[in-house]
Amino acid sequence: MRHVLRNSFLVLALLVFFAAVVYPPQKNLRLGKDLRGGVTLLYSVKIDRSENASQVLDKVIQVLKDRIDPRGLLEIQMVAQGQDRIEITMPLPGEDVLQLRQAFEAELASLSEFEITPGEFERAMRLRGEERREAIERLSNGNERIRELMEAAAESFDAASAARIGLEQA
Repeated sequence: MRHVLRNSFLVLALLVFFAAVVYPPQKNLRLGKDLRGGVTLLYSVKIDRSENASQVLDKVIQVLKDRIDPRGLLEIQMVAQGQDRIEITMPLPGEDVLQLRQAFEAELASLSEFEITPGEFERAMRLRGEERREAIERLSNGNERIRELMEAAAESFDAASAARIGLEQA
């Protein structure tokens, strides 16, 4: 009876310890492709008969890892399968990555209010005097930095136009 009680207490203590280590599971457990979902791709590599297949596959895997995930943050696994195939496993992004993407897309959408097409820019640069100042103010949409850059571009445009006229006269 003494051993049963001691063993039960030991098992219970271990369960409590492991539960404390894992809690909260969203931060401490990384879900793989099987639990979170994802994609597995299988590619065939064309290898010349004179080359060593395992060396070629190792080089191809290393090049792919360096290009796709150079810092190793994306949890993409690449494994040689047989003599001429590479299996690439990519889990779906986590909730934090999806939130970051939404924030990025929202910021990108907010930048569109400052978008100036080449045609609008060209028309504004061709204007003179007060009309140009009004066009620059309208296109800068209250952004001081954009207004300063457009004014500098207008000065450069005037200098280029004067140089062009001087070249034509010469």
